Amino acid sequence: MRHADRGGVDGATHHKRSAPRLYVLDGLRLVAALMVVLFHYVALYGGWENNPRAVFPSLHGYARYGWLGVEVFFLISGFVICMSTWGRSLGDFVVSRVSRIYPAYWVAVLLTAAVVTV
Repeated sequence: MRHADRGGVDGATHHKRSAPRLYVLDGLRLVAALMVVLFHYVALYGGWENNPRAVFPSLHGYARYGWLGVEVFFLISGFVICMSTWGRSLGDFVVSRVSRIYPAYWVAVLLTAAVVTV
């Protein structure tokens, strides 16, 4: 152990360690989000001039199950949020969530208000 890592006489560190990040879950959430994108572009009859089955004959059979990506994404996200509470008090969790969510929320609200006003 380096000298800078030792927190005191007993060697305890003074910084709080966060829970380890599970990159596999991030990857699964990415796959789930891509499933939804594939569903919207390949399986739905929307922006294409022809039926998507004709445009994407081999991919259409898989893409029609892309709606399940929404379910998988939210299932994993719920687990990740639950995991972020481990070892924290309710107050610490609330402060962490509010400080992560509200800045982006207010930017989105103000940007939307500006666009609607223009």
